[in-house]
Amino acid sequence: MKKLITLIVSAMAITSSFAEGIVIKKQGQFPVGGTTIQREGTFNPDTFVGWAEQDQAGQSYRCDHAFARYQIPANAKNMPLVFVHGYGGDGVCWETTPDDRPGFATLLLAEGYPTYVLDLPGRGHASRTSSTVTVEPVADEMFWFDIWRMGIWPEWNEGIQFPKDSLSVSNFFRQMVPDLSNHQLDVPALDAMAKKIGNQVLVTHSAGGFPGWMAAMRNPEVKGVVALEPGGYVFPDSEIPAPLPGLTGGLKGVGVPMEQFM
Repeated sequence: MKKLITLIVSAMAITSSFAEGIVIKKQGQFPVGGTTIQREGTFNPDTFVGWAEQDQAGQSYRCDHAFARYQIPANAKNMPLVFVHGYGGDGVCWETTPDDRPGFATLLLAEGYPTYVLDLPGRGHASRTSSTVTVEPVADEMFWFDIWRMGIWPEWNEGIQFPKDSLSVSNFFRQMVPDLSNHQLDVPALDAMAKKIGNQVLVTHSAGGFPGWMAAMRNPEVKGVVALEPGGYVFPDSEIPAPLPGLTGGLKGVGVPMEQFM
């Protein structure tokens, strides 16, 4: 585990791709977890109304699953890494940076780790949800520029390593996806992933952090968690720290009842 953390920290300083020539033994994708909604009645193919408006009688709807893309290199290490994204994005953030460098999943694949990149329920390839939502074009990119500590728009923070060219900034914003989930499905999705592939280490980021802690406590198959800027922590009641100031850390006394994840 210590070696893995060292590799991830080292990867942050790599500017050139050493991923060329990776030999992939197996790769693919699969849904994991989820549920099926079954409508009452009997399906009649002669009642087709249209693609956007269906006669749902007797039809089913599979939803609320996560979606995993995996790559297993030749001579793979025996501990897979499962990458869990944060709010506002999907698993793409682990695969390629906005300026086209290899992401952590690619870098660690080159180190011999099997990698599983997740889209959590309601995001990316896992957008088939049971939630009834309205997707609106909310202009919020300057807010995210701040949240990701790139700066206060349009000024950049001093010493930031993010590329400042307009194409990379545009690509960063275009990696973001609609959020169609109520987030109560994240932990069950990680539970299902643990049961499907067995022993693993979770690599989480931001809003994926708290579900990662919960999954580690619930599933003996989760052998470790590497949490990068986790959006939440698990503390004993007597050790809860004071809130930090800022857009994401200054809400004192706001929490989610833990029992809803159990």
